[in-house]
Amino acid sequence: MNLADEIEQRRLKFADVGDGHYEMPSEIEHEQIICGLRQQFAAKQSRRGSFIESCANTAFGFIISVAASFLIFPLLGVASTPAQNIGAVILFTVVSILRNYFVRRLFNAQRQ
Repeated sequence: MNLADEIEQRRLKFADVGDGHYEMPSEIEHEQIICGLRQQFAAKQSRRGSFIESCANTAFGFIISVAASFLIFPLLGVASTPAQNIGAVILFTVVSILRNYFVRRLFNAQRQ
C-alpha cells in the first residue's frame, strides 16, 4: 500500500461515525494523520543506494560538463585540447560523486 492509499483509508476510517453519517477530520487532525504517515513511510537510503543515486546524478552532470568545457574554457582564455577538457571533467566528476555520497550519508545520519 502506498502513502496516498494509506491516507485515504485512514481518512475514511476516521470519518465513519456510523448510521451512514460521516464527519470529516479537522484540519489539524488531518495534518497529524498525514505527518504520522509520512514519517512511517519515510525509508532510509542504504549506502549502496546513495552511491548509485550519486553516480546517476553525476553522469548527467558529466555529459553537460563535457559540452560546457568546450564552450567555457575558450571564453576564459584557457588553451586546452579535447583530451585535457575531458580529463578535467573526469576529475571534477569523481570529486562530485564523493561529495554527493558523503553529504547524503551525513543527512541520513542526522535522521537517526
